[in-house]
Order: sequence, then C-alpha cells, then structure tokens
Amino acid sequence: MWSFNGDEVNLGLDILNKNFKDILYPFQSRQSAPPLFLLLQKAISVIAKPFISLKILNFIASCASLFLFKRLLKTFPPFLQILLLAVFCFSPFIISNSLTLKQYSLDLTLGLVTVNYFVEHRSSYKTFLFFSIFCLLSNIGLFFCAAMSIFFLLQFFHEDKKKFSWNGIKRILPVLFAPLPYLLFFIWFIQQPGAETMKNYMVGYWSGAFMPIDISIFKWWAIQAKVITIFFFSTYWMVGVPLLMLFLLGVFSLYKNRHKVFMSPLLKIIMIYIFTSLVHILLSALKMYPFSDRLFLYLAPGIYLILGYGIQESLKIFRKKKQMKMAFYSIFLLLLCTILLYFNYLPGKANDVATLLRFVNSTEHAVLLTAKARQRTSKWLEFTCYEQEDSAKLLNSGTFDLITNTSENLLIAVQSEKYGHTEKLSRPEPIIYKLLAENKIDLYHRVGGYTIYKIKE
Repeated sequence: MWSFNGDEVNLGLDILNKNFKDILYPFQSRQSAPPLFLLLQKAISVIAKPFISLKILNFIASCASLFLFKRLLKTFPPFLQILLLAVFCFSPFIISNSLTLKQYSLDLTLGLVTVNYFVEHRSSYKTFLFFSIFCLLSNIGLFFCAAMSIFFLLQFFHEDKKKFSWNGIKRILPVLFAPLPYLLFFIWFIQQPGAETMKNYMVGYWSGAFMPIDISIFKWWAIQAKVITIFFFSTYWMVGVPLLMLFLLGVFSLYKNRHKVFMSPLLKIIMIYIFTSLVHILLSALKMYPFSDRLFLYLAPGIYLILGYGIQESLKIFRKKKQMKMAFYSIFLLLLCTILLYFNYLPGKANDVATLLRFVNSTEHAVLLTAKARQRTSKWLEFTCYEQEDSAKLLNSGTFDLITNTSENLLIAVQSEKYGHTEKLSRPEPIIYKLLAENKIDLYHRVGGYTIYKIKE
C-alpha cells in the first residue's frame, strides 16, 4: 500500500499541488495522464485528503473488472470458467496495477465494459457518450474506437455483401466521432508550454517499446512472447511454454473457425481484442504509442479468453473422462503456479521507502544516500506525509560524494528488481559502478527498490 514508484510519486504530487485548471497543462515533472482521469483524481484528493485516496479509483475499477470478466466466460464449461477466473483474480500483473494511482486498471475495466455492453447494437447517443468518456479517461479508448469501427465495418459487409446500408453507416459514426472531444483537447495540449519537452522525454523513455520495422522485429516478437508468459500467465518458461502453446492453439483455432466469428458472441469479443491489439502495435511501429507491459494490461481478458479457447479445443481430442482428469490437473497446476508466483512477486515492488525507513532506524550505522536516492526518498516522504516511522535519521543523513571521508558508513542507492524477476536488478547508478570497480564498497542489504552498501575504509 505504501509502495509508490518514482513516476507515481511525481504524478501524485502534481495532482495534490495543482488546481483543477493547472492540472490540464503539461507537468514539469514530465508525467502525463488522460485529462478526465486527472480531474477525477484531483476531485478525489479534495474530498478525501489522505494521499492513499488516489488509489481508490483504480481499486474500484479493478474490483468491477472481476465481475465484468466473469460475464465473458458463460460459453465455457464450468471447470474452465473457474480456471480462467482464478488466473485473472490471482494475476500479479493485474493486482499490482490495481494498487497504483495511474490509469492502467481503468484501461482494463473500460475495455471490459466495451465488450460486455457495446458489441451488440446500442443507441447512437449512448455509444457516442460512452466512448467519448472512455477516450478522455484512457488513451486506450482511442484504440477501442478504431477496433470497434473496423469490427462493425466487417460485420456489415458480412451481413449484406451486396450493399452497404445507411443503417450500417449510422452504427459506425458514433464510435468514429467519439474521440473528437479528446482530439480537440490534445490539439490544445500540444500547443502549451512544456508539451514539446514532455513529448521528447516520452519518446526517449519509451524508445525500446516501439516495434522495429527491420530485421530486429523477430527479436522484438520473441520478447513479447516471453512478456506474455510472465505478465499474463504469471509463469516462467517451465510452465510458460506449454501455456504459450495452448494460447497459440487458441489463435490457430480462431483462424480455423474464422467463418463463425459473426455468429459467436465469444468470438466477436476475442476479435475486438485482436483488432485493438493490432491498432496498438501499428501505432507502436509508427512510434506514436509504445507497446510495453503496463500499457497493454487492457489486453489481459482477450489473452485469457484465447487461452481458454485453446484449452477447450485441445480437450476435444480426449474422451470425456480424460477431459475431466486433464482439466483437474490443469486447474491445479496453473493455480499453484499463479499463487506461488504471486507471493514471489510481492518483494519485488520498487520504491518501498516505508521498509527502508524501518531498516535505517534499526541500524547503528550512519547512513548516506546517493543524489538519486535522496531525491526519490524525499519526494516519497513529501507525497505520503508518512508518519508511522520516524524519518528524521533518513532526512538528516548526508548525500554521498567521492571527497567526503565516509568510512564505516552505509550507502543507499537506487536499484530495483525487474518485474517478474526478483533475481534480476536494474543497472546500478554510475557512482556505484565506480565504487564497486575500485573495491570501495560491499553489498550489505537490499530493500524493495534500494541497494545498501557498506563503505570500506
């Protein structure tokens, strides 16, 4: 609950410190979020003062997503419904994003609302209103608008191959024009001071998340396959590869049954998720929107539905008794792996300053911080107003430099665990590289997001 990464802290401080007007302008912290999401978070922070209230919106959205996902599983056998719902409920990727103050859980939930209530015909007014709000709350709304437009277009051609009726055009128009309020805001936003700086920063920060269009595209896709197994199936290669095979079987089965797409509610929903992901990947190739971990959290329901479809198809080759036995083993194995890896993930949460404070207060050693660690911990303390532990020792500690005589002190540096790999760490800070190379420090302890070294004489 008390763990916030640097991006969350910076965005949270902007939300708390700015008024309703200024919150719509580019932030100096170079953080960004959709306009309506920022206004909602600001309103929540005014009504409920504690900073923790900024997590309420995502928490509520995440809880709602469980019921919305359950609605999509009606066509599966009961055992497969239990399996897929359990994988969704215990997914560390979904849980961790439901505890942030950014909009990624909202992306997931609004996507589920779309496929639950707007695949079949709705009134033009309701459709336009929902998707306009979706786009203002979440960047992913633009992808769903494009995907739904493509889907409706194909559906109309399938239903009436001879002519494209006015009724068909009328159904696409609300989805097609729904992003207009957001696009008008975006045109205004990019003309404001600081927008160009933010854009350049974002392009540089996400440079590795754009799909290449050269020979390295094969490596990029291999990385995405690994990301899917770790993030969405919560597994490493031993179990992840078989699950990936079942997922690919689901993709193959979808292709084989493509002629049934517009006759099956389940296949319609899966197809919309596929179109949405293709729109996202295309924008990634054009370097307009990155394709990376939390930015594609919204695809989780579609991926789990394809996995379920693959499992269902694979069981058709066995007799009913064997089906039930295999289903039981599948549920047991996947649930066990998911739950174990869920608990394995928890220590990997970055920027756990609350635990760092307890460590600092428990040690007799004097403490120094690198400049980066100083900035990160100071902002965290400012944002959270954390008072459960005495922060005086940490706040009064010095900032490390190479000239100061620092023998027998502890040095705290920023170094977080990579998601899903608690044994893999981000690169040490440059100053730590130098000290390690000169054999001036030894590893002493690790706390979520921080590495602590003992300085030698």
